[in-house]
Amino acid sequence: FLRWSGTITVSEMLNCMLVSEDLLQAVIRHRLFVGTLAGGPRSVQLTVAEPDPEKEGEVQMHYAKVGTRSPVVWGLFNAQEEVTREVLLRWETFLVSVIENVPLSAELEDLDKAQHMSQLLRENQSQEWPSGLRGIFVGISSMFYAARDAGITARLIQKKDCLSAFTTALEAELRDPKGAREDPKKLQLHHQKVANLAMAH
Repeated sequence: FLRWSGTITVSEMLNCMLVSEDLLQAVIRHRLFVGTLAGGPRSVQLTVAEPDPEKEGEVQMHYAKVGTRSPVVWGLFNAQEEVTREVLLRWETFLVSVIENVPLSAELEDLDKAQHMSQLLRENQSQEWPSGLRGIFVGISSMFYAARDAGITARLIQKKDCLSAFTTALEAELRDPKGAREDPKKLQLHHQKVANLAMAH
């Protein structure tokens, strides 16, 4: 307990929270927690706490119909080959277009491939996603596995450090797919891992 002096400083308030785990969890839950990021084989979701104080406890859900299996199912990844940097860039470009609800931003050398991706984009366009949100997000489902592959689970981490870890993990997977050439099951895991890390990134 703090000795009452008629006023309280920010440092005293922070020290009080840090010595009480229950109080710290309550502050995070009610004032700092913003939402969750989740993904799966066919979709990715962002769930955001309702910012309106009159709607406390309600959530807003945003989703896009793209998942870890999408690039293989849609032919963006060759099911028989490892993912190259060029193919990864195509997948990342497609993800940005779907989530931000904008036309494809990169020119594709293959006209048929460009037309195919544009058709996929029209069929799987997402509702508008929020931007500029600040606070704590929790990654669950496939986002947890992306964080595990990047070595950043079970911790609070800044956005820039999180993105850097995902980039490092993607680069490592592209350099060394760990037996994907010889084993079809490992190749499938390689595809899912690259797709998932790119979605999280």
